[in-house]
Amino acid sequence: MSLFGSYWLLHADTINHPRQKLLHTTWKLNVPPKAITNIKWQPPPPTKLKVNFDGSVIPPSRAAVGFVVRQSDGLPIIATSQNLGHMDILLAEAVALRDGLQLLSHHTSQDLLVEGDSKLFIDALTGRTLVPWRIKRIVYDIITLSAQFHSVFFKHVWREANFLADNFAKLEHSITSPQLWVSSLPLSSTSAFHLDLFRGSCSRGFSL
Repeated sequence: MSLFGSYWLLHADTINHPRQKLLHTTWKLNVPPKAITNIKWQPPPPTKLKVNFDGSVIPPSRAAVGFVVRQSDGLPIIATSQNLGHMDILLAEAVALRDGLQLLSHHTSQDLLVEGDSKLFIDALTGRTLVPWRIKRIVYDIITLSAQFHSVFFKHVWREANFLADNFAKLEHSITSPQLWVSSLPLSSTSAFHLDLFRGSCSRGFSL
């Protein structure tokens, strides 16, 4: 039977860390972009928070990251962005999630749904592939931080379902100091925010 256009759901993947917390992951097969047509950011259930994070690198290897937490009505709770200087994209993705979870852990211990658009990083984080040596310490930090929340569910999503975090990461390329928004968003993120809440699904390759 062909796997074209299908996806796999993987549950109860255990990752070893100090409290032996059970983490879950969902990942999709690498199917041709034309087969993916129903992409949309989805709000979390009322009992959970959704985390989206992203890294962005522009020549010459200048990295910036974005991190946003939203509740079931789609409204933001916390959003951050920071410029990381010279760094590759995989390391930037890892730093974005670690630093964001560290900040969030001071505000809540609620159940989290965590989404990122780097499949390599999500697979490394959840044990689907070997962790590259340059992010091993950061992955350990992320697993340790995850133990401070009731539960954490890691999921790979397409970039088109991660527009707001992507917007924050790109915003930081023009800013030198870290930014923090609590229950608010900058005007430059309005289009991405409204797109997530009010548009229908889109296909791979859609852009703002």
